[in-house]
Amino acid sequence: MRRALVVVSLATLTFGCGGEFIEGPPTVLPTPVEKVGGTADGVTISKRIRPAELALQLKRPDRNRLLVIPEDSRFDVDVRSLAGATTFSIEMWLRLDDTVDQTILSSHDLAVMVRDGVMRVQLAGATARGTRVVAGEWYHFALSVDRGEMRFFVNGGLSGLAEITGAYDDAMGRMLSVGGVTEAGGRGFSGRIDNLRLLAVPYTSARGFIPSTVLAPRDGIVAAFDFNAGEAPGERVVASTGPLVGELINQARVINGNI
Repeated sequence: MRRALVVVSLATLTFGCGGEFIEGPPTVLPTPVEKVGGTADGVTISKRIRPAELALQLKRPDRNRLLVIPEDSRFDVDVRSLAGATTFSIEMWLRLDDTVDQTILSSHDLAVMVRDGVMRVQLAGATARGTRVVAGEWYHFALSVDRGEMRFFVNGGLSGLAEITGAYDDAMGRMLSVGGVTEAGGRGFSGRIDNLRLLAVPYTSARGFIPSTVLAPRDGIVAAFDFNAGEAPGERVVASTGPLVGELINQARVINGNI
């Protein structure tokens, strides 16, 4: 089963309202790129491959545990220490159980959603619409916010972008939640995630495929959750990198395996 990578970048948050909606058809995943020679995370790159396939290779060494989030359950991270941020990024791997309208990730004024089978991000009144997704596939997702613009990436390729015209420095609020949040016309996320991380710098595809254990504070990493401690429902989850703490709500749980 294939995985895709999603990255969200947290560098300097300034959330506001208004925002320009950049309209367009759902994007297709990136075209093949040439990556010849060298190694990345112990994987030799020697053939023409798609970014998603490269992501899978780089991800494979660390896929021993992941987080399952059923509908109406969630994973909460206390992000009060990030108050006032106007530049940031968020990354995670995710796999949807289905593609009905749902909210994948949300905070005070930020939401990552699926609407009509298409992934989109809303931040302080601005909306960026991007990649069409399917159930049962792994995606790497990354969101990057910087200088009044948000961009989000799927499998390392730019998927959607929008200008933020209002204030967004309180976009993160007190809590960042994966799953469990139901909005009009949708429900909470149902699926699996892995390797959630927050950074205080804009996302770059080069940094996005580097394991958290390799990143240094100068790389802007704030916190990373790899879920490899095998936490059970209701337990606190201490970040594998950084000081932040999360909590598994309802039936959210860590399982062994990589599917």
